[in-house]
Amino acid sequence: MQARLPRELRDLVYTHLVSMVWGKHRSYYSSDFSCDCEKSHYGGDDFEGVRDDVARSKPACIKLKCDNLSNYSADVLGPETHRELAETWYSNDRGFYLNEWRVVGSFLQNDVWKAAISPKEHVRAIRTSIEAIDFEKPLDGKPESYRHEHVELLQDMLYGLRGLKKGSSFCLEITLYPHILAEPNANTINGLETIFAALKQVQGEGLNVLICPPYAGPRNALQLYCGPVMPVLEWLKRTRNLLDKKGGAWSDDMSGLTMTKQDRIWYDLMRSK
Repeated sequence: MQARLPRELRDLVYTHLVSMVWGKHRSYYSSDFSCDCEKSHYGGDDFEGVRDDVARSKPACIKLKCDNLSNYSADVLGPETHRELAETWYSNDRGFYLNEWRVVGSFLQNDVWKAAISPKEHVRAIRTSIEAIDFEKPLDGKPESYRHEHVELLQDMLYGLRGLKKGSSFCLEITLYPHILAEPNANTINGLETIFAALKQVQGEGLNVLICPPYAGPRNALQLYCGPVMPVLEWLKRTRNLLDKKGGAWSDDMSGLTMTKQDRIWYDLMRSK
């Protein structure tokens, strides 16, 4: 194929193959990742039950378990075709959904295909989620190892985002429970302000950023949360007003809205599960 087809036609073949094998939406959940660290509890069906222990994993150790890669290895395809297929897999138009924010940095920096490429040079869009309850209690009350590695994972995620190409898109969904939204404490505010400040900085460097609650739905997200990263208190106010709306907050009905190319990227990214 390398000798018979130009790269443009090979890319069409790769795109069709990737869509057939892995689907148009690339979504990965906690159980799709693992870590070999002796002190880590990462991965497995009991992940939610040991949520706090996830931060014991070192970023570089967290690995994605992706099906079917062995069928398309360099030994099977040849190194050049293998590399090009990996690039197509990462540059998926619909982007990636990773339901656990702690894996984002590792995902963007560790090539699961082992094709000697940098994922962050090819990923165009990524969505992840975080729970504000993670910040409700001060990290000062945690063991030193937890505090250090929690911060390390956050820094790792932001470092990964810094390497994305200008014009790439990053959507962060923040889940807020009613008691947090009604009266967030200082720890929650400080945690959110740290994230918002960091994302405002990468937005200034050319990354498209959208921060919204997961229950907004595409329509409300595009109407209420698009644009420059806003102050945390303003974001919380808009979210409270959104949840006060009659009939619930979620809406993916885009009728009557004129959507830009970037709006369409957000729409596709938020609808992937």
